[in-house]
Amino acid sequence: MNQSRDAGNFGPEGMGRILHDWDLPTKKMLIQKAVAALPSGGALIVYESIIDDDRSKNAFGLMMSLNMLIETPRGFDYTGADCAGWMKEAGFSSTRVEPLVGPDSMVVGIKRCGYGVPALSR
Repeated sequence: MNQSRDAGNFGPEGMGRILHDWDLPTKKMLIQKAVAALPSGGALIVYESIIDDDRSKNAFGLMMSLNMLIETPRGFDYTGADCAGWMKEAGFSSTRVEPLVGPDSMVVGIKRCGYGVPALSR
């Protein structure tokens, strides 16, 4: 059995109920760090009470966003399109939003194969 491993070569990554705690620059930084850590073809799965793109159906997601604004300095919930856009900006080549049971959904981003990714912003 080969015990040697490249510590930076793994996937998929998951962020559950993490991004909604943070402001937009921090959300983007966390996604950039995830894409930098993933191998080509790796996946990031973000799941929360993601707000529907029309902001009209997932009342729980909207209430959770209000809750985050009250409980955190700058946290907020977001739509699937918002998260997919941040993922593409960070270097994911494809994204999709998948509904889960109840008010939760997940956004899946796949890191492009064979291409570099943008440098992490500091």
